[in-house]
Amino acid sequence: MPERKVLAQVPHAFMPQFHPVRTELLAFSQVGETIGAKDQMMVHQGDIHILDLSTGEHRPLPGADLPNRVESIPMWSPTGDRLVFIRAPKNQVWHGSQTRLDIAVLPFNDGAGGTATSLQGASGNERSNFYPDYSPDGKWLVFAQADRGFFSQMSGDLWIVPAEGGKARRLACSSDNAESWHRFSPDGKWLAFVTNREDIRLPDIWMARFDSERGECAPAIQIPHLSGPSAHVHAFDWSVRFPWLDDGISPEALAPRTASAMDAYRGAGSSAGAGYEQGGPDDGAGPGGGGPMGQPQEAPPEVLAQVRNLAAAISAGRPAQVRELFISRELFLAVSDCEPPGVVDEVMSGRDAMADLANRQLYDNPQQAVEIDNLRLFEGRMLEVRKGEKPERCRAKRSVRLFQTSWSWNMDGNVESGEAHLLEVDGRWHFAKF
Repeated sequence: MPERKVLAQVPHAFMPQFHPVRTELLAFSQVGETIGAKDQMMVHQGDIHILDLSTGEHRPLPGADLPNRVESIPMWSPTGDRLVFIRAPKNQVWHGSQTRLDIAVLPFNDGAGGTATSLQGASGNERSNFYPDYSPDGKWLVFAQADRGFFSQMSGDLWIVPAEGGKARRLACSSDNAESWHRFSPDGKWLAFVTNREDIRLPDIWMARFDSERGECAPAIQIPHLSGPSAHVHAFDWSVRFPWLDDGISPEALAPRTASAMDAYRGAGSSAGAGYEQGGPDDGAGPGGGGPMGQPQEAPPEVLAQVRNLAAAISAGRPAQVRELFISRELFLAVSDCEPPGVVDEVMSGRDAMADLANRQLYDNPQQAVEIDNLRLFEGRMLEVRKGEKPERCRAKRSVRLFQTSWSWNMDGNVESGEAHLLEVDGRWHFAKF
């Protein structure tokens, strides 16, 4: 591990963000007196400061240092020419569960700042607007919006507005639960965020494909590595590569692959689903870590056919046919070694749930037909999992292919969506999750 040293000590610093071009510069919020924590937090003073790591000196950014406003959570534009941040109303404290926050934009001007202006569509709307993040192409700003407050607000959803301001709208990857603490992947193709949609007590990370042309996201899928029964995730960020740390991995195993190995799996350089440039450790058999995250691609025809077969079997009321489309317990155990062992039961319970959906005898009206239409599969990722690799919670006992994607359909007039994992074993695709 490289030698570490303290470059600067800044009291009461919050949410530091590196300048995207001049990496010696760091924006952060310096807060004053703070009482309580999270939803009961009360901040009486906060300004945006710029730290120069080359000198260790920092000073407030003019325009984001108003004495009658609490200003916090700075985010740089992709070029670093401006900062966006949240601010409380004039002469009000920032109360974690009560204050209605606005989003403001300020030119950087090489540290000279300027006049901050409220961002149209993300301010002055009688709601709380917070945690802004620019899309990497600079076209959009995604922010969280709630009835009021900041921390753990059940009314929190993801909203999007043009970077220059305008009409805001709710993103489709939001849910009836809370979403916030979102970040774009470096290539802008993914939007990851924290949500408590599975367990109100345990927020974890989900991600969705992002279409910058339309400013919209696909239905979200859960990130298995950071989610599960005991996960409680708060804030996160993306890295250029994902080291796939695992028990027993040596530092040498994290070295970049050769060019020929990298080319086969070259993705967009992002760690949470879009592939990465330098690969991961130990692709061979044995105790190594996982392989590359896989390159984004459309669903292969065989995968699309399996999903269509599943929809048809449910509509026709054929639970036995549904079960045949899923991997069997015996085959799953033959190709994977899972930790914890309950992962296998999760796979089987998913199969049983889909079979029950097709079992008309469980309906109040056994003659009732299930209508499924408008089936869509979104761009997913294909992983070539070789023996010994551990891309998620299971280590492969033999080489298989894993395709992960998200889907949506209309069932009896209701839009439903979710995540799908399919395994190809000996030339045949099986559902492992749906």
